Amino acid sequence: MKENARIPVTVECSDGYPLDATFIDSSAFNAIEEQSGSPQKKGVIVFASALGVDCSHYFKLAEYFAQQGFDAICFNYRGTGKRPANYSEFTSSLADWGRRDVDAIIRHASTLDLPIYYIGHSIGGQLLPLSDSSHRVQRAILLAASAPYWARWPGLSKIKLLLTCKLILPAAASCYRDFPSAKFGLGNLVIPSNLVNEWCRWMSKPDYFLEDSFGLGAKAMFRECEVPIRAYAFSDDAMAPLANIEKLVSFWGGDKKEIAMRNPEGLKVKRIGHSGFLRPNFQTPFWEELSDFLSR
Repeated sequence: MKENARIPVTVECSDGYPLDATFIDSSAFNAIEEQSGSPQKKGVIVFASALGVDCSHYFKLAEYFAQQGFDAICFNYRGTGKRPANYSEFTSSLADWGRRDVDAIIRHASTLDLPIYYIGHSIGGQLLPLSDSSHRVQRAILLAASAPYWARWPGLSKIKLLLTCKLILPAAASCYRDFPSAKFGLGNLVIPSNLVNEWCRWMSKPDYFLEDSFGLGAKAMFRECEVPIRAYAFSDDAMAPLANIEKLVSFWGGDKKEIAMRNPEGLKVKRIGHSGFLRPNFQTPFWEELSDFLSR
């Protein structure tokens, strides 16, 4: 790892909220080649994390892309990471992670005067159309991103998800101001409990946060978002079954959208799950496949 590749930055959102981010400079990996005049930088990739997952978990993948000539920006959503919520002032909703946070990072990326790409994991893949700046993105990869309505889980799993979103998570959120994500398999970051309650309300509706009753106008935003996407589903991912991934993709505008199913056998590993692809042993062939898609 090039020690000078990770550069801490603060990105200010439209409402003044400061986001902690890390810029990963491809020049640190390709200094010799750049001195000789080749290769040129290919673009900058915005990495949007899963709920409760610190942006540092994406550094290895981002650095792989940096070796391919892509700059990268990883960030933590408001109310999480090293800048936890100030509860006397924190009035943000979960939708603000897309409307304000993702939007601010894309606008920051645009100052680099490079093509902008997007890799969103789980909720990170759901949020892109909520950003008014989504049209700036050339191409996006959605990793295990879905519209997680409990009734679309297969078999008896739907009962477990119903209990989780209707009873277990709301009950836990009522006991904690800072939701202990790790105890519930939702990542390693503390999340404001009011945001977890909002997420549970989303999961209780067939159209997730695109449900008209939430008043976000999200269906129109998705229809207007014509960013070419490839959405990845993983056969052993219990958190994002194919039916929910198909539902999310169906909302997306334009006709340049595809779903790619991958299984452990095909990638020559024992398990992928919801986030196993972040491990460096997935570089060949999976990370190479992602790079090929963005390099088209």
